[in-house]
Amino acid sequence: MKQKLLKKLYKILAFLARNYLKKTNPFIIGITWSVGKTSCRMIITQVIKSLNQDDLNTIYTSPKNFNSEIWLVLSVFQIEKYTSSIFWLFNATLSVILKSFFSNPKYKTIVLEYGIDHPGDMDFLLTIAKPDIAIFTKLDKVHSENFENNVEAVWDEKFKLIYSAKKQVYLNFNDEYCKKNASNIQVPVKYIFWWDIEIQDLKIDREEKGIFSTFTYNSKQIKTNLFWEENLNYISLGVDIYEEMINWRNDKLKKLWNDEINFIDLQLQPWRFSLFSWINHSILVDSTYNASPESMKKMILNTFSLRDFAFPNYKIWFVIWDMRELGELSEASHKEIASYLLNADFVYTVWNETKNYLIPELNWKIENLKSFITSKDAWFSLKEFIVDQTNEYIILFKWSQNTIFTEEALKQLLSHKIDEKKLVRQSEDWIKKKEEFFNK
Repeated sequence: MKQKLLKKLYKILAFLARNYLKKTNPFIIGITWSVGKTSCRMIITQVIKSLNQDDLNTIYTSPKNFNSEIWLVLSVFQIEKYTSSIFWLFNATLSVILKSFFSNPKYKTIVLEYGIDHPGDMDFLLTIAKPDIAIFTKLDKVHSENFENNVEAVWDEKFKLIYSAKKQVYLNFNDEYCKKNASNIQVPVKYIFWWDIEIQDLKIDREEKGIFSTFTYNSKQIKTNLFWEENLNYISLGVDIYEEMINWRNDKLKKLWNDEINFIDLQLQPWRFSLFSWINHSILVDSTYNASPESMKKMILNTFSLRDFAFPNYKIWFVIWDMRELGELSEASHKEIASYLLNADFVYTVWNETKNYLIPELNWKIENLKSFITSKDAWFSLKEFIVDQTNEYIILFKWSQNTIFTEEALKQLLSHKIDEKKLVRQSEDWIKKKEEFFNK
């Protein structure tokens, strides 16, 4: 009964959001795929805002991970606070009703993230907002369990966003599915390569204030405080979209470029390869929000790159948790990840999937290899070992789903307590759930 009532409420909220967008007519950029959609959304929004400095309110995206059903509605109405209660839901619904009739948005462009978990999810989201520009770059196997382990069905559902685009589509032509289906799209298609969008003269430097990247794109020099190829690709994508928007709306957009290096200061959400300090100058890498096979591979490679570019004498330590929602593909996916870990100095794993499938692939290949049942066991062992060491380490924490609570292992190792606020799932509700879990 409760689920039926919620579904009816979602339909009402979707109706209000759809009519609100029809009335205000913003330019809509829609993003979907399996890996990195939130980072891409945040980066292209900030790039466009930085290039369009004459009107900083021209573009909006939610700072939260709002991407499905009610969350897309909240993004449209710029509602950013959430608590798990009927009282909150009532207030949010009232706010949506009032805004839909009596207020205008503070944005001219909105960047939305379209997330799906089940068949039909994308159809519902598209009743709310069809994008002018649609972006689809990298597919993965997540959520296949909800589609009866049919990966193609997951991709078909996600690709509905692409078919709905009004003006422009960006696809990854390194991906066979995207390449196969590109001919069926009715609007102009631009390709983007997941790891390479014609970035030239790339330099990554460790400076006093952090790690910075300098590169050339479209004959313009860009410097940013982010690194890793995928982030630089998102920057380039943001530049390209901005150029396209100038062509479409040149009466409202102004092209702002410096003659020399353009510095773009970007901020990702925490827990997406965030760096923290620990004892002996060791570095903790926080990637604890979620994990899929492709994101797991990339974060492992990024950790090695961080060592190679900026900390050549550091040892590599991976703390890896299960990847979930893979269904029958779980065993093969975990075994594949093992090949990316072979050059690590230490590997800790937690939970059953990694124990059953990943550990056997690494036995006799990595000397310092251990498996644990909970994240609490892992951080106890890690802390006990490293406290007497003089070596310096880069330690990646990577996981999937909320019942594993990897962030609690990371929390116990932070040098500064204030950094706890930067970790994922630190609300009162989540802290209570974690205490109940660890006290079982």
